[in-house]
Amino acid sequence: MLAERENILEEIKNKQIIRFETDSAYPDFIDKVDKTLTSILQVRKYPHLKIPLAYVFREFITNAEKANLKRIFFKLNDLYIDVPEDYNKGSIAFKQALQEDIESLRIRQRDYRKNIAVVFQKYSDDEFTAFIINNSVITSQEAAGINDKIKKYLVFKKMSEPYFGNAEEEASEGAGLGIYLTLQILDQVGINSTAIRIGAKDKQTISKISFKYSQVAPPPYNELAKEILKTLETLPKFPANIKSILTKLLDPDVSVMDVADQVQTDPSLSADVLKLVNSAQFALTRKIASIKEAVNFLGIKGLKGILYSYGSMQVLNDSFGTVAEVWDHSYEVGAYASKLSKIMNLKKEEETIFSAGLLHDIGKIVLMTFDKEKAKNIEKVCEQKGMELPILEEIMMGLSHAIIGGKIAEHWDFPQSLIDAITHHHEPLLSGENKEVIYTVYMANHFSNNKHIEDLNYNSLETEVKDFFQITNQEDLLNLFEKVKRLM
Repeated sequence: MLAERENILEEIKNKQIIRFETDSAYPDFIDKVDKTLTSILQVRKYPHLKIPLAYVFREFITNAEKANLKRIFFKLNDLYIDVPEDYNKGSIAFKQALQEDIESLRIRQRDYRKNIAVVFQKYSDDEFTAFIINNSVITSQEAAGINDKIKKYLVFKKMSEPYFGNAEEEASEGAGLGIYLTLQILDQVGINSTAIRIGAKDKQTISKISFKYSQVAPPPYNELAKEILKTLETLPKFPANIKSILTKLLDPDVSVMDVADQVQTDPSLSADVLKLVNSAQFALTRKIASIKEAVNFLGIKGLKGILYSYGSMQVLNDSFGTVAEVWDHSYEVGAYASKLSKIMNLKKEEETIFSAGLLHDIGKIVLMTFDKEKAKNIEKVCEQKGMELPILEEIMMGLSHAIIGGKIAEHWDFPQSLIDAITHHHEPLLSGENKEVIYTVYMANHFSNNKHIEDLNYNSLETEVKDFFQITNQEDLLNLFEKVKRLM
């Protein structure tokens, strides 16, 4: 993996055209494209574009393969793709065939000499240009359908309304993102939707992505985002009594019992710490009855995390109401992150990692308060499309829960490592100096969101995170997950 990365970096350094070719869009092919895109954007200092552009590339690669498979399916069934009646009839049957047994079509691609190519043409100066090519010519009916959707999207864009198509259009897109969502992803990160061009040349269909780095400019905040930001400005400060204890914990000579004595001076805090320690999140075999015993059990690392979490919970619950599911997930991520830090021997960052795991989703509470139904729908769409939450949150609500959480952490004067971990827990490429913390919370979040072994996905993880945890394949990922589970 390291040698492959070095080869890519050498090609980028020499400004070479980089080309990948395959007959089937298997995960290892998409992973190669993904790594190259990551390296290009890191070298060009635009890592924040990686996740949105990766979705667009995957969409085009998937559609290129679908176009090739569709031609094979039509030939196998004596259908003519240029005949409207055959096209309509065959497209319905083809979609069903894709869902039921895509592999039986994939194995025929070599026989029919079908292929897909991804070409990074320009990327080193101000212009980024890449092509996704497949050797099946787009039909006039397909071209008309795409152009119609682009026109419709531009109408809704002028109205500043997100648009994902109607039920019939959505169904026609299959399991991919669809043209509407693809265009909105680009617009949201500041790449104009005109960056996409789809056409035919020399018996090939060519999808082009082209833009100038210097012209990438995210759109201004929408009205909902402005309202959320205004609300955050009036958020109460972090509780002074808890901040005082956290400050005391910074003293390397502080004793656990001294801290326990200070916690005990606040009956309300004492009761809540005991309640948290004895809750299901810690899965204790016996009940802890005293603060001294609780503090001794938690240790400095655990107490810091509990205090950050409790203080945040106190303010956010008072301001926005209780969202138990967010806190339940956060405690689980904190536990996973803590175990991962032990496995990786990250003693220096262990305290921050546990706290960051507990706090990573505090921004969700704010989003759910403003529109819980929309926030839930966003989660549902992201799960269906295999997307990270922040992209769709920004499209639909103007701000992501990660950005909101980071701004809350800044408002409360949290340490920079915590602010960064909360802000970038979905975007590890932006981790900067705190990569150990952010990579660990990112992986812990993946484990919490995919509790069943069959849901864990090696190819969905960022390359840098896989390298950090020395994960080279799906088996390595499963082994790490099992290690963590054994420690829980």
